[in-house]
Amino acid sequence: MNILYVLYEELSCNSASHVDGIARELCARGDACLVTVPKGDKGRDLFDPTPYSVVTFDEMIDNPQRFPDGRGPDLVHVWNPRETNRKFHTRLVSVCEFKTLLHLEDNEDHIIRTALGPELYALAERGAFPGEYPDWLTHPKRSRHFLARASGFTLLIDTLAKKIPPGAPHAVFWPATDTSVFYPRPRNDGLRQELGIGPDTVVMAYHGNVHGANFHEVRSLYLATALLNRRGVPARLLRLGASWDTQRPEYHQWTAEFCLELGFVVDRQRIADVLAAADVFVQPGTSDPFNDYRFPSKVPEFYAIGRPVVLPRTNLGRVTRHGVDAYVLDEANGAAICAAVAEIRTDAGLRDRLTGGAREFFDATFASWRRAGQTVARFYDQLTAREQRVRRAA
Repeated sequence: MNILYVLYEELSCNSASHVDGIARELCARGDACLVTVPKGDKGRDLFDPTPYSVVTFDEMIDNPQRFPDGRGPDLVHVWNPRETNRKFHTRLVSVCEFKTLLHLEDNEDHIIRTALGPELYALAERGAFPGEYPDWLTHPKRSRHFLARASGFTLLIDTLAKKIPPGAPHAVFWPATDTSVFYPRPRNDGLRQELGIGPDTVVMAYHGNVHGANFHEVRSLYLATALLNRRGVPARLLRLGASWDTQRPEYHQWTAEFCLELGFVVDRQRIADVLAAADVFVQPGTSDPFNDYRFPSKVPEFYAIGRPVVLPRTNLGRVTRHGVDAYVLDEANGAAICAAVAEIRTDAGLRDRLTGGAREFFDATFASWRRAGQTVARFYDQLTAREQRVRRAA
């Protein structure tokens, strides 16, 4: 089977590791895979060597018959329905025939509403959006037609089944991570010393981009760090990811005094080195329209390093055992995070259980892409067999 994976950004985006993991498994079973990205080759060497090729959208349109057998794609797996992908898909439909699958990893409608606000959202839904609609967002009206034409869906978490057409075929898989990069490591005291962090300071590390939908919950990490210090617990937050507005007057002191902003880092080895400097990992948030429909992609990497993990009681926190697989909070806000981290710091028994539990949970769930790849491969085969049955019955 010839399979084309469509990414909404270059290989430096968060979803690229998921596409890479799935594509490697499909290549290993004998399928031919290509990955296409909007433009350029930024980050193209992140996963080298790869068993698949990477081409730009324009290159794919210019020559869709670029698979090794000289044919075009049998299946196009689009990694979310955002406008940049929908527009590319429309162009590709005009030059070749294929079956379409859509992958969902977020509550896109909630992200649109948060990014646009109610007035612009309503205009977009009516087809009256002023000016050019942002390519990085899903369109509230056009996406419905896009979803309706898909033969099936892959989902990163089961709750997303509520966001697809009723009765549509779908498969759910959890992401894994690259164990050649993310694996149990001793505490990186060399980096801590380089950053001026003392040996008795409790360190949290968070590597994730921040946008309108998660701004307030990531702010909780800054608040928790400040609260720990005010309680007399020396604490620091290491932040990796795209910059965001932490420089509002009321937060400037916190970021300057207790947090180290390391910026957006592409090199996964560097990310793992920074994570290894942490004592505990925290995924902030609560059950809400954003978190209930997502699987935070950084969490498997938290678990891989082998440290206590603090989670809110949503998405992954719904299935982890409190005090064993994770420290699970009803709401991982600033005050609750502060209390949890302080308890983990002082309770050696709890800390040891969570450390051991993190690694066991990782081994059982995230340590290999094979499980996810097999799930997706079976789904591809089921859809193909279903189409053949329909053709024979016609």
